[in-house]
Amino acid sequence: MFSLLKLAYNKLKSSYHKIMYTYNFILFRDCLDIQLKEKFYKNQKYHEKKIHSNNFPHV
Repeated sequence: MFSLLKLAYNKLKSSYHKIMYTYNFILFRDCLDIQLKEKFYKNQKYHEKKIHSNNFPHV
């Protein structure tokens, strides 16, 4: 039971980071302000790193 919950939690966390990565990518692409663009890029890279660090076995 615990492993099933952990698997569901990891899948949810991975989905969250994929959504946030996409959201920050769109904001980064459409933004004109340099400071905001840097912020969105930093957030985008953070979520990209979290997507790849959440490697868990797929069932």
